[in-house]
Amino acid sequence: MREDMLTLPVIALRGMTILPGMVVHFDVSRQKSVNALEQAMVLNQKIFLITQKNPEEENPSLDDLYKIGVVAQIKQLIKLQNNIIRVLVEGQARAALNCFLEEENYLLGEIELLNTETEPEETVKEAMLRIIKDLLIRYSSVNTKLNRETVRILTETQDLGYLLDQTANNMPLSYEKKQKLLEASDLTERYEEIAVILNNEIEVFRIRREFQEEVKKKIDKNQKEYIFA
Repeated sequence: MREDMLTLPVIALRGMTILPGMVVHFDVSRQKSVNALEQAMVLNQKIFLITQKNPEEENPSLDDLYKIGVVAQIKQLIKLQNNIIRVLVEGQARAALNCFLEEENYLLGEIELLNTETEPEETVKEAMLRIIKDLLIRYSSVNTKLNRETVRILTETQDLGYLLDQTANNMPLSYEKKQKLLEASDLTERYEEIAVILNNEIEVFRIRREFQEEVKKKIDKNQKEYIFA
């Protein structure tokens, strides 16, 4: 088999997309997914995670799933009540699901790794790094929930792919937006997506702050009018 081809147990995610570098936990309850986890633990603790187009679909077929997912390393399993398993994973690499292989009690997929990223020329890459870092600093100044140590680490990296993925991982994005980023295997395309998202988020925070200040002014004015009425 080609080096970029893998055969891995598959879990279909509902309402969640995982990017490379993302460390996250989620609960698994469907029996096929539980079986896939158990099979992965017997092998090399690697699992392929791919998102359903419709989170309500109980038994998704190949057509019910997005094409691109992520190969992940299982870090921890915790068995909960009612046959629910809480799993901690780390996303490692973008990959495409080519097809399902015959397996009755769990999903088994033929996976193709997407290692076709081409680095932009050095001056372009440096410009991208500086722009994203500047936007990230501006975003962190309006979103105080963003961990300052995380921002420091990201603004010191020279790895453009890592910077883009980790920036996305530290933002409250919908799974649809994360899926779009996951499918953007080209660094330039991913850079453009992240830059737009950061600019939009900064603008949203600015507008929200202006609304809050206007509301506060009106409340203060009403209180003064009530006191001196």
